Amino acid sequence: MLTKFARLRRSGALPDVIIGLAMVLLSVAMAMAITTIRTSPGYAYVGPKVFPFAVALFVGLVGAGLAISAFLGIAGSDSPAVPDTSTEKPGPTMAWVVGGLIANLVGLALLGFVFAAIIQYVMTARGFGSRRWRLDAVCGLALASCAYFLFSEVLKVNIPAGPLLELIHNG
Repeated sequence: MLTKFARLRRSGALPDVIIGLAMVLLSVAMAMAITTIRTSPGYAYVGPKVFPFAVALFVGLVGAGLAISAFLGIAGSDSPAVPDTSTEKPGPTMAWVVGGLIANLVGLALLGFVFAAIIQYVMTARGFGSRRWRLDAVCGLALASCAYFLFSEVLKVNIPAGPLLELIHNG
């Protein structure tokens, strides 16, 4: 009779279990490090520890989910073998993603956060195979607008609005 460890190795799920457990350990280390962040008494509810804790919690939950599902033998993304029929090589994918990052850096000063983020989102989605740039732009607009509102209005972080949003704010 095979042990659970041997069955995990034979099924190919062992790497998923190991990665999941490593993610859980990483989230614990992140949480421990976050407790050392000093805060001034001026912060009410949302301080500099909230978002790092949320990220640590998310990483821990995803890691636990991955480890548990692999341990229980729940099939993941590679269960139905789908042959790779793409003709593109990894080079164009990387070029689109890196190009999106560069476009964001350049566009941040010229266009502002929201429009630079939309361009980056569309280019990154294209790099991962999306051909629906209009839908990608709408998704990018929704995500970037929420992020802009959260940082500029809720957290009062000064991020570049760009000429169009400056016109809306001042008008």
